[in-house]
Amino acid sequence: MFRRDPKFDNKKVLLVDDDVYLSKIIKSVLDILEVGSVTHVKSVKAGIELFDSKYYDCVIVDCLKNGGKGFELIQAVRGGSDDAKIRTPVILCTAFTEQQNIYRARDMGVNEILAKPVSPDQILLKLNCALYRQREFVQAPGYVGPCRRRRQIDWEGREDRRNPGGAAQGAIPAGNKKEAANG
Repeated sequence: MFRRDPKFDNKKVLLVDDDVYLSKIIKSVLDILEVGSVTHVKSVKAGIELFDSKYYDCVIVDCLKNGGKGFELIQAVRGGSDDAKIRTPVILCTAFTEQQNIYRARDMGVNEILAKPVSPDQILLKLNCALYRQREFVQAPGYVGPCRRRRQIDWEGREDRRNPGGAAQGAIPAGNKKEAANG
């Protein structure tokens, strides 16, 4: 069916989903993956209370049902004062994979998106990425979460002016921009 590497036996996962059927499927897969502890709650309020009182290695939340209340949990994770908890990976499980929803989740600091219908392979992939292949974490005004850049591309173009070393090669001086634009 799927590989069980890496090991998850020492990991604690908080699963927040009011869909009894889907949460049983996800919990069953996490059990097969030998996740150390899976705590399931049906409400965002209960999820926030548990998250505030205990440490988890990962949070899996269904956000977009019931008016998107799950986003409140993501805000609680990323908006807290405990640095270790702020960095807790968050996996959004959703059937609403339209671009605007994905961008909203990304901009709120979600680590991974698990699209419904879920499969064991996708649960393994997203959990592995969230726990063992984490992107650099960013804490900046207006954004807290993993670096939104997923691809690491070697740039072969001109140097960026923001890099140490000054302006880009061939940069147009401020006074000549209009002339350059007009030909």
